[in-house]
Amino acid sequence: DALRPEGDDPRAVTKAAQTCGLLYLDDLAAARVSPSGWTQARLYEIFDERYTNQRPVLITCDVLPNKLADVVGDRVASRHAEM
Repeated sequence: DALRPEGDDPRAVTKAAQTCGLLYLDDLAAARVSPSGWTQARLYEIFDERYTNQRPVLITCDVLPNKLADVVGDRVASRHAEM
């Protein structure tokens, strides 16, 4: 919920998620992110920044890796697969 536009300070949350030592996202599939939505764009920013700077991300979700794009969009799933 912290990544939603109505959250407390979404830019600060995004920056913190991009720069922390280890990012752990629990139950990522629960978000059911719109592929063209604001939250999906923030997720891509986070994953892309972490990929570029070789920072680890651990996620849990109740979908198989080949179905992750259905939940978070193609760009986020692709970036995650490259990590």
